[in-house]
Amino acid sequence: MAVLELGQEILVRRCYEELPETNSLQLTFPEYLQTLEEWEKQLIKDVELHGSPETTVQSINDGAVLYIASDGSVIEHNHGSYGFTITHVQSRKTLVTGKGPVPGHKPSSFRAESYGALAAGRLLVRLAEYTGIDINQEVRHWLDNQSVIKRIHQALQNTHQRPNSTLQPEWDVIHEIAQTFQSLKGVSYKAQWIKSHQDSGIEPSKLTLAAQMNCTADKLATQFHTTETKNNTKKIVPMMPHTKAQIEIQGKTITSQYKTTLRQALTLPPYLQYLKHRFQWKDTTSTIVDWDIMSMIIAPYDSQRPTLVKHLHNIAPTGKYIHRNNHHAPRGCPACPCEDETNDHMLICPAESRHKWRIKVMQKLQRDRSKQRVDGQAWDILVEGIQGVLSGNTNGISTRHYDEKYHTLIHQQNEIGWCQAFKGRWAIEWRQSYIQGDTMHQQRPTQHDAMIWVKERGRTLLAQWWDLWKIRNEEQHGKETGQQTQYTQKVVQSQMEEIYSYKNKVMRVDHNIYPYSTAKEHMESSTNMESLQDWCLENRPAIMASCSQAEKQGIAGTGDIRLMMKEAERRSDSTTIGER
Repeated sequence: MAVLELGQEILVRRCYEELPETNSLQLTFPEYLQTLEEWEKQLIKDVELHGSPETTVQSINDGAVLYIASDGSVIEHNHGSYGFTITHVQSRKTLVTGKGPVPGHKPSSFRAESYGALAAGRLLVRLAEYTGIDINQEVRHWLDNQSVIKRIHQALQNTHQRPNSTLQPEWDVIHEIAQTFQSLKGVSYKAQWIKSHQDSGIEPSKLTLAAQMNCTADKLATQFHTTETKNNTKKIVPMMPHTKAQIEIQGKTITSQYKTTLRQALTLPPYLQYLKHRFQWKDTTSTIVDWDIMSMIIAPYDSQRPTLVKHLHNIAPTGKYIHRNNHHAPRGCPACPCEDETNDHMLICPAESRHKWRIKVMQKLQRDRSKQRVDGQAWDILVEGIQGVLSGNTNGISTRHYDEKYHTLIHQQNEIGWCQAFKGRWAIEWRQSYIQGDTMHQQRPTQHDAMIWVKERGRTLLAQWWDLWKIRNEEQHGKETGQQTQYTQKVVQSQMEEIYSYKNKVMRVDHNIYPYSTAKEHMESSTNMESLQDWCLENRPAIMASCSQAEKQGIAGTGDIRLMMKEAERRSDSTTIGER
């Protein structure tokens, strides 16, 4: 059993089922398979023997080597399937074929491939048990995934399990594969790589037996996709006997990326609440954002992550935010008279440079449109939405000019916000609209095609924003070195004047912090703006602390008593001279 403690709740789940004893000779092989534990019953319920179980095992043991080929497939990042075939090498006769679903939350192609290998192995175990005939054969297993082959061989060579090895992605299924083939004492097992999809443009009869089997396994996996996948997708993975424990979060079994998934489970809820507050979203808005697409869109900008993160949350360091953190920096727009430069203002600024940028954005979209195969309405929706953003329209676009099949898309992107397209946040419905809107080709586009199309449009807009950010910074700081120096000089001068304004408010003992009488003298003492700025940053905390202390002691603005005595003596001398 596995005991999982979640907060104050303890969940107990069996790793295996205690099944009633059955006499396999009284059952047909399909009936026998139905008596297995749930995880195994799901795994090999859809198999076809091309002969009786006894003759199949005899054929397996016949000859010098037995060939197995398996393959896996994943569509929409959400549905996985596998297929496998077992063939007698000498006669090239197919002995067994099978296919089935891959349970789990967003199964990877690695897991799908591994499930195919496990299904073939478990079938050999059950054939031997059902018939009472031991399998004694050299097994050559052909797979087109090098990573799966490497992990299987490592697992077979392990003499004991290390704790950290159980944290490897898809450890449960790889470990079960190793345990399965190790339990077949008479089997010498070896997994080998085979190039996939060799039947593309080539007659199958011209391929090697291993290549033909790989193509058959691939077709079986695809066949399951087209017939039963969506009805058989299970988010909970039935626990295998040697797994002992597994992680489940919100009704989904986690089989890889444990640290990332646990971190997200902890941090995502408050983060989504922040986005809701930041962008005035509804409670359900985050569920219609295509987060997978967003990850793909922003991937090229990882080296510029600080600016990227600020842009994604509408807090890129424009005048408003720079001034809030440093009131010496200008708050207004560097290109127009606007006194409060926000992130949204950058897009609609009336300056000539921004007008040219907006024209460039729309021209880029129109050029891309001429190269794509999507029908006019999908592009019209995109163009109208982006034009609205660039003209300051925050109300979204109307559905009345578009076919009903696009209304869900328009409602979703209106709810998210069209300005979010510049931040990589596109509605989930864009993919479906791409597939529905392809009227120029006979072959229906796939989900992968749709993802690529949305990703490219998203990267186009994000790249255009990055160009705008460069334009804005050149206008603020100057394009040439001399212009940048002038901007820095203005900021440093403002900082220096503020600091010198506290000179008469600090403790008398701290007057030596000021090397000059005035800020002007200090500025004129050096042309190195960086060193002057460093002086301001280093001494400002001490000066502010001294002002606070002087205020508490009631001596702010009090001068040196020795100077006061000299002034009194001077006045006394003047009086004496006058009397004489």
